[in-house]
Amino acid sequence: MFTKRNIYEYDIYKANISCLLEMGEISQEQYDMLKDIPKDERSKFVAAFERLEKDTAKDYRKYVAIALEKFKALNDIKEKDIIEIAFDAIWLDKEVSNLQITENIKFTCKRKASSILEIKKVKFYFNSADNTFFQRGLGQKESLWFDVIKEYMRLSELEDNKSLTKFINDFREKYINKDLDEEFYQRLIPKMDNLKIIEMLL
Repeated sequence: MFTKRNIYEYDIYKANISCLLEMGEISQEQYDMLKDIPKDERSKFVAAFERLEKDTAKDYRKYVAIALEKFKALNDIKEKDIIEIAFDAIWLDKEVSNLQITENIKFTCKRKASSILEIKKVKFYFNSADNTFFQRGLGQKESLWFDVIKEYMRLSELEDNKSLTKFINDFREKYINKDLDEEFYQRLIPKMDNLKIIEMLL
């Protein structure tokens, strides 16, 4: 389902260590040491810390849920405004300005989008303002299909139905005639045939 709408992704700044600091699980000195190192290294520290403190992971998840509720209340966010909530991030169809919820916890606007395409549980986001594209639901997967979906979303936003139909029909013909790179024939979405995806775009 393609939907043209403004989308804003907000997440907790330095989520894991910010929440641990607010919870009193790490000190300000530890936070200062960790906040500027690469995310992967920071995650290794947090994972090791949580193994030592067996209840911390569970408490952390609870704290993130509390922080999200405070963020929603602070900005008067209703259910109709929420597109998706995922762990320490929230997608909204409105822009908000009240981002600081405690001394140590603040939300940041990570990404914006102007349209969304949903195929099963996978969500594709496109922002026409800067031509950026990202997806949720396929992990860190890279695919040649992303360029096709991005162009589909771009033409859909322009409401250029003639060009859109031609683009999809040309791609479908190439796909059926196997004139494309072999990677196109690998399933984009597990347990879903790629031809079904093409049919959905027509």
